[in-house]
Amino acid sequence: MRVVEGRIDAIGTPPAAASGDAVVDGGGGTLLPGLIDAHVHLLPGCTQLAATFGVTTVVDQFSKPEVIDPERAAATTAHAGQGPVRADLRTSSIGATAPGGHPTIAYSPLPYVTGPADALPFVEDRIGEGATHLKVIYDDGSGAMLDISPPWTRPRSRPWSPRRTATACPWWRTSRPPAVRSPSPAAGSTCSPTRRSIG
Repeated sequence: MRVVEGRIDAIGTPPAAASGDAVVDGGGGTLLPGLIDAHVHLLPGCTQLAATFGVTTVVDQFSKPEVIDPERAAATTAHAGQGPVRADLRTSSIGATAPGGHPTIAYSPLPYVTGPADALPFVEDRIGEGATHLKVIYDDGSGAMLDISPPWTRPRSRPWSPRRTATACPWWRTSRPPAVRSPSPAAGSTCSPTRRSIG
């Protein structure tokens, strides 16, 4: 295989090497394409660690600029031939979420998108941070076995009542868990949504 300026130029037999090429003997080895990890959240040094395991591109799906900037600088330096090899980095920067939406608990404070008027400034700010794509978060809580949708949108056999929800704990004495009105106990929920045995 012949590589020119970081891209595959030729593959196969007869040998693809041209006059003046540096030849690397890969006999006994296996040549694989670089892997792409399409969903990461950055930590310091992750692009170097990724390259160690054959991942040549990481696609970050929501990190803050103070984490992205040093990792991007290190990857740029590595691609210039200085320092350890690192994976290429693509990032959404901060994802679009509603006030109090996921992942507010982990990343707060962060900018929110509350409606159409916020969309263009949000996109412009992400472009200014060097984002290569956008992440838009739509979360009803079901992935964490929570129901954070507004109570009036949930199907019920009888009308929703804040009093009944508040007095339903512990929920395992009822036929179904009470509505959890906030996404986590830290944010004010009084019932744990993680217990699942009904006795």
